[in-house]
Amino acid sequence: MTLFEGPQLLPEYSAGAAAQAGRALAAAGVDVRLGVGVDEVARKGKKVVALRARDVRIDTDLVLITTGVRPRTEIFAAAGGGLGPDGSIRVDARCATGSTASTRRASA
Repeated sequence: MTLFEGPQLLPEYSAGAAAQAGRALAAAGVDVRLGVGVDEVARKGKKVVALRARDVRIDTDLVLITTGVRPRTEIFAAAGGGLGPDGSIRVDARCATGSTASTRRASA
């Protein structure tokens, strides 16, 4: 398995945590390529057979494309919900927000 990623794995985490994740993936046999994008996906009919990245061909039978998603917490904050210092939604030990902002829409 080959993983193509931006400049850092898990960009929302510290560089140390990302490096540890990279080492764990490598130990599991994953070829991690940071800062390398896929330039081309080759098909034979409807079947994916290879991809090209930086002029290197990698034979494959599956390409999985994923994207990161960041929550739009400003909407929650505008509705009166509390955010932590990093912009995440503040929750208690039970993962409750303690805010009626999260239930207003559901009950309306």
